[in-house]
Amino acid sequence: MLTIHSQIQKNIDLIRDPNFGVVQKGVPNKKNKATVRNIHAQWKKLIEEQQATIKRQYDRGLIDWPECRSLMRADFSIEDEIYSAMMNWLSTIDLSDTLEVEYLATFIETVSSSDYSPNALVLLKYHQTILTKIKELIEHQRVHQQNTKINLVVSGLIELYFYLSVGSYTPDFIKRYELNKVDIALLLPSFYRAFPDEDSNLIMGIFEEFHPDVINEFTQLLHSSIVRHARNSSYGWMHSELLSMLAKPADVFYKNAPLIFKSLINDFDFSDIEMDYLIENLILCPLGIEGKKTQQAHIQEHLNHIKAKGAKQSIINDYQQKLDNIDAVSQEKYNKNIKTALRRITVSAPTRKSLDILLKATTDKAKVTHLKSLLLEADALKNTPKLFNINNKPTILFRDFNFKLLVIEELMYRQEILLPKFDLDLFAKEYIKREIDREEDGYECIAEVKKYFKNVEIPMTLLEKVTQLYQDSGLGGGAVFLEHMHPFWDPGMGDEVPKVTNKAIDDLALLPNLTKIIGLENSEPSKKLLNALAERNIVLEEEG
Repeated sequence: MLTIHSQIQKNIDLIRDPNFGVVQKGVPNKKNKATVRNIHAQWKKLIEEQQATIKRQYDRGLIDWPECRSLMRADFSIEDEIYSAMMNWLSTIDLSDTLEVEYLATFIETVSSSDYSPNALVLLKYHQTILTKIKELIEHQRVHQQNTKINLVVSGLIELYFYLSVGSYTPDFIKRYELNKVDIALLLPSFYRAFPDEDSNLIMGIFEEFHPDVINEFTQLLHSSIVRHARNSSYGWMHSELLSMLAKPADVFYKNAPLIFKSLINDFDFSDIEMDYLIENLILCPLGIEGKKTQQAHIQEHLNHIKAKGAKQSIINDYQQKLDNIDAVSQEKYNKNIKTALRRITVSAPTRKSLDILLKATTDKAKVTHLKSLLLEADALKNTPKLFNINNKPTILFRDFNFKLLVIEELMYRQEILLPKFDLDLFAKEYIKREIDREEDGYECIAEVKKYFKNVEIPMTLLEKVTQLYQDSGLGGGAVFLEHMHPFWDPGMGDEVPKVTNKAIDDLALLPNLTKIIGLENSEPSKKLLNALAERNIVLEEEG
């Protein structure tokens, strides 16, 4: 029987096999032993067996359950063997041996995963040792500038801090053992200077969240990146971190983009070429409206990359065709993206403010004209007619807003005669006063949507068509209006239905043909409201 140590050594030998990770013809993937997935399965089994060994002490009455649980939580003996093997390899490797460095990187990538359910406490034991090794490798790269996949080794070590967390344990356990990720974040500026093309989103996430001076450090890194890439108009991955169209309002770099641009302009002297590159690649490119020259440079760079990687000739031909027809390709892209770009400038305060800053900073007449034109067109967009007017002044007023919501549900989403049918995503696209994001805003009632429903006009001709109303508790999937007003409304998490109150008594006169309300028990109606409904012969039916 293999010992734990010999099992891990066997895994390392497997990684050194030239066929490791290669899809074997005729062998189902799950039966292919030369894969990371298979190694993870072996490690997970070893960890489970060790946990079972501890539990047997409880089963035999040797320890009580609190002690057993404590021992199981604190045990990382298998993970200790894995990390010990990793650190031993790190300490003995010849960094000039490209192949061996690549094998080590694969092993670290295998370790740096949550798929085998490792106990994150192992990282606490090796934390200082790992930090020291990362510093050594960064310094080695700074001095020797070797292209031997050392970047993969270092990035793998850093990503350990993303995948391993004790967050699954009790709050008290976290307080005692949670690792301070500031330690690793402080190394990241040096990491990015040593490996400027390393573009892991996971590492950038650690940098963004945990570095105490992230804005200043990122600004300096960005300056170096602009200067480096402006020489040959090449693409810099870091440039998209500021004003990406996918950025969320809470993203640190996005919301601080104006501050970062202001610091870049005030703290560094850019040549005309660098300033032009900055505007093209950090402002216009994220908006999808960069100039022909920039598009041409990016396509050529990508074409060179895929040729070096041995891409299919058909793919190479596609990109070559784009280069050969760059005038048409560039114009087509601009026409396709300009409306979205203008809306982004209108809605996004960081984008608008950044444009203003760079407009004042550039002396290039063509760029000044172009940026001014974009700002004027964005301003004009504010005055275009909107499908959903939240400032409407309705002539028919409801005293009970929640009762009106039931009417909206019936006419707008059930009968589909109250138009336009409100849609949050369409509304977010045309709303210009702030960025509305379903994922960011959906856990609360969205104020602008509530205002729209409150002010939407419901003519008497439609109110007369209401014969029944339905209040959904959530058991039936929830009301449609809630999907737009409070997207992640969840009665299972304690969210209540918008309750109808006594104010609705005055609103009953607006619905002369109402004969039935289903599910009103969800509002826990008062006796006064129930009597008013009975006087109008309105039948109440419980939600089925």
